[in-house]
Amino acid sequence: MAGLVDIKMKPKLLIAFLIVGLIPMGIIATYSMYTAELALEASSFRQLEAVHGIKKIQISELFQEKLVDLKLLSQSRIALDMYLKLETYHNSENVDPTRPFPHRIEYSQQMKGDDAYLRAYAKAYNYHDIFIICAKHGHVMYSVAKEDDLGTNLSLGPLRDSGLGKIWRKVIASGKT
Repeated sequence: MAGLVDIKMKPKLLIAFLIVGLIPMGIIATYSMYTAELALEASSFRQLEAVHGIKKIQISELFQEKLVDLKLLSQSRIALDMYLKLETYHNSENVDPTRPFPHRIEYSQQMKGDDAYLRAYAKAYNYHDIFIICAKHGHVMYSVAKEDDLGTNLSLGPLRDSGLGKIWRKVIASGKT
């Protein structure tokens, strides 16, 4: 078996210089990769936080804008007249507070002209639905989309724990539109 003594000086020096050069270079490369990874990760988190802040502001502004739109709609003469017609119909039919709101042909004919306005409003402002809800009992008296929620009682019906039911209770408690 040949020992280290049997190898010539030139290969010994070459191997020694390679070891002396490669080990520190490997350590420096590993450290550099680690610090670069940390820097990139920190940079990514800063960018995500910046995007989060921007999106938060945009969403807040969108809700503010929609709130102004809906306040204007709730104060419009057509919406107020429609609510009064629905309330009159509600009272004339002696609607049971524990039952769904009835929808008859007369009711639909009364709403025709106003319905076109609210449909156009919903389309123009990109709303899926607009509701008119009885403040006293929580009946969904009108819905642009005319889905299953139309006629539902939000105080006692199947939607009492839905988002619509919760927002109705909040509006009633606050007394604001």
